[in-house]
Amino acid sequence: MEVACSVCRGTGVVEKGSIGDSYEKGRRIIVEVAVAHEIFVPDLVGIGRTRRLVEARQEAIKRMREETPLGLKQIGFLLNRRHHSTIHSALARSGSVPAVNGRYSGGQGSSG
Repeated sequence: MEVACSVCRGTGVVEKGSIGDSYEKGRRIIVEVAVAHEIFVPDLVGIGRTRRLVEARQEAIKRMREETPLGLKQIGFLLNRRHHSTIHSALARSGSVPAVNGRYSGGQGSSG
C-alpha cells in the first residue's frame, strides 16, 4: 500500500505558505548546524551518541523549535523519525522548555 506525503498530498508540489515551507526551513537548519559543527548530515540525524553529535543535534532541535512553527513530532520526523518525547527531552536539557510542576526546569532541580 502506498502512502501519500501529508505535506504535498502525493503530488510532489509544496504550496508556498504551507507546512512544507517549515519542513524546508527545518532541513536548512539541519544542514547549517551540520556545517557549523563540521559533521555530516547523516551523522546528525543518525543514532550516534557522541558528545559532539548530541550537542549538534540539540542545537538543531532548539533552532527548529525557535525558528519554525514545527511541533515536536514534526521535528522528530525531520531527525530520522525520533519520537516526540526525545525532542522534548533534548529541549529540556538545553533549557528551552519552561518548567511544569517543577519538571524540566533546565537542570535546576527545583520542585513545584
